[in-house]
Amino acid sequence: MNVFVDGGGNRCASVDRYLKLASFDKVYVFEPNPTFYKSYDDSDFELIKKAIWTENCTMPFHVSKDQNQVASSLLEEKLCKVDSEVVPFWYDEPLQVECVDFSEWLIKNVMTHNSLTLKLDIEGAEYDVLWKMIKDETILMVDKLYVEFHLATLPGKKETQEELIEALMSCGVEPFDWD
Repeated sequence: MNVFVDGGGNRCASVDRYLKLASFDKVYVFEPNPTFYKSYDDSDFELIKKAIWTENCTMPFHVSKDQNQVASSLLEEKLCKVDSEVVPFWYDEPLQVECVDFSEWLIKNVMTHNSLTLKLDIEGAEYDVLWKMIKDETILMVDKLYVEFHLATLPGKKETQEELIEALMSCGVEPFDWD
C-alpha cells in the first residue's frame, strides 16, 4: 500500500499538488491550526488535528499574524518572514494544541511493508522530530522524504541541519526540498 503523510498540511493545497504527481492508497494530514480544518471537508484525506512532535503532550502553538498564518509553529523562537524581513511576528496568546509522538504514531498506523512518502513542513519542529526518528530508527520506514527546513527563520540551526542531513543520508534517506 502506498501511504502519504503530510506533516503541516496548511490549506490542503500542498497535498493536492503532490497527488498530481503520484497515486496513494492512504493519505494522512497533520494540521494543528484550526484555521485550516475546513479546507479538508471535501477531501478523502484523514485529517489529524494535532501537531507532529517528539512526544504526546499539549503545547503552546504560536500563530503568525500574517493573513495566511503560514509560519505558525510550536517553537516560540522561530521567526517569520514579513515583507522580506525575518522578525518575531506572533499573536500575543498562543493556542494550546495536542501533539503526537510521531515515531509512535508511525509504528501504530503505518505498516513497515507499506511504501511511505513523508512530507514535513512543520515550521522548525522538523529538526527535533527527524533526530528522534533517526534515534529510534522509525526513519527507516520512510521511502521518500520531503522537508522544508526553516534555516532562515531559526538562527543557529545551520550546523544542526548539516549534521541532520548527513545522519539522514547515512540511514539511506535522502531529504528532498519541499517548496
